[in-house]
Amino acid sequence: MAAMDTKEVFDLYFKDVPHDTVRKSRPQVDRPEVYAYESKLGKQIFDMDVEELFGLILSFNKNREFGESNFSISYGSYDQIASTYRSIWNFYIDNIEIIRNPWNDKKMRGAAATKRLAESKTTFTYDIIENVLSQIKHDYEDVNCDYGMYLECLILLFYNGFAEAQEIVLLKENDINFKTHEVRLPGRTIHLSDRCFELLQYVHGLHEIIALRGSYSAVSYQNSYFKFAIRAKEVETFQEKSLVDVGATITRKITMNIRKKYGIDINYRMIYLLGFHDYIVSKVGEERTKALITSVRNSIDAQELMKYAKEYGVVAENVSYIKKLLRPFI
Repeated sequence: MAAMDTKEVFDLYFKDVPHDTVRKSRPQVDRPEVYAYESKLGKQIFDMDVEELFGLILSFNKNREFGESNFSISYGSYDQIASTYRSIWNFYIDNIEIIRNPWNDKKMRGAAATKRLAESKTTFTYDIIENVLSQIKHDYEDVNCDYGMYLECLILLFYNGFAEAQEIVLLKENDINFKTHEVRLPGRTIHLSDRCFELLQYVHGLHEIIALRGSYSAVSYQNSYFKFAIRAKEVETFQEKSLVDVGATITRKITMNIRKKYGIDINYRMIYLLGFHDYIVSKVGEERTKALITSVRNSIDAQELMKYAKEYGVVAENVSYIKKLLRPFI
């Protein structure tokens, strides 16, 4: 039995942690699901083994649903949570009592954790994107809103090859080939689908974006081709914002209007990486794509996968990292 109550341990650990870190990381690990899980198993988290703790983290998103699909936690979120828990366990060992730190177990880290997470969730495919787009269309088209097409445009830009929100911010008209629907980005060229190209032009032509509650001004940022949905009171100072801040207005749209509204674990990075996965499928098919991602110690497969990453513009130092990125899509 643990020597101290879980809540007390959290209080002690976070007492000397910087306020900004506490604000961001404590809600990720000190949450109602922890105490519900302790009650269910009849033990405190510091008495749990690797399997039980993995089950704890998987319980964090049990209420996130979209239609008939049930999504577990993303690897990025898992990695952040596991890292914080690892530090809390080290604190417990150093200050309260000596126990084993299960978060150092190889099953809880790296490829093993990635595989376990992939097995615990519905495979993220373009069908999920289509479901989201269908829901957006249902929610916005019936009330004649531009905002639905604005959101669809953002989703398709990431799926078609924009890796970061800042790349959308920096897009200029002379970067676009209007005949071929190609966009020149630093170090690569991406091809937009007909629908994505149509929506990009549509958003560019807007002066106002009608939403469910009120409207936004459609504003270019320092001669950007893409226009941003900005509240009227922010228009005067919008050009003074940093590139990072303007990019954040894009990612927030996806977080607030898709991730939170529909309860689906989705973000711009997942959409971009799905586009990369589907690009490989378009080259070699589903079966070969899966073989490349799951291949072990095969230099020919590794070189082929790195080739596709270079073509698509995915920045990666080694093939292991690429495989980790792509595993959720197989």
